[in-house]
Amino acid sequence: MRLDIRQHRARPWRVHGLMPDFVLDEVRAYPITADTAAGEDFAMFCAMMQEGDASPGGAAGLLVTLREALGRLFGWDDAEQALPIPGCLETSLRGRLPDEASVEALPGEDRFGFSLVYETPSERLMEVSNATVHAALHVGWVDHADGTAGAELAVYWKPRGWFGRLYMAAIAPFRFYVVYPALMRRVGAEWERRRMANPL
Repeated sequence: MRLDIRQHRARPWRVHGLMPDFVLDEVRAYPITADTAAGEDFAMFCAMMQEGDASPGGAAGLLVTLREALGRLFGWDDAEQALPIPGCLETSLRGRLPDEASVEALPGEDRFGFSLVYETPSERLMEVSNATVHAALHVGWVDHADGTAGAELAVYWKPRGWFGRLYMAAIAPFRFYVVYPALMRRVGAEWERRRMANPL
């Protein structure tokens, strides 16, 4: 389910203020309901995301595969050294974290090239940099009044010049109406499958 961006900004998360120069154009609620009394928490959700198959499958999966093929063909993802965030000197959002922020790095990158910026008991920020954009995915854990909880995804990006802006405009319909909905369904189905297989 798509959410109002203002709803995301109202949450008490560290991410606010970290990327004022980035576009925040999409916030969605994952189709999961966690029973906090049964121990279903953010750590469990993150472990599922890290261990499971994040590919959306179907038509969305074909689009992801096509993007990966185009990236290999045109070298979009093959930078020999880390590219700086567009218009900045730092190459990672980690450079914007306050000194006291505790960051525990995950081993390597996920299959889409995203690496950890930071993680707290209620949120995680991942980033990826290539020849088109520097992008970040924020996952936040939301407690509900009825004792359940859920997770929300926010998508941030900053284009790398005119080509990055053109690229993001071109793929926007596919992201909004094919890839993200399929990804949400895949995560929701995996959450329920794991709950059924491992009842708490």
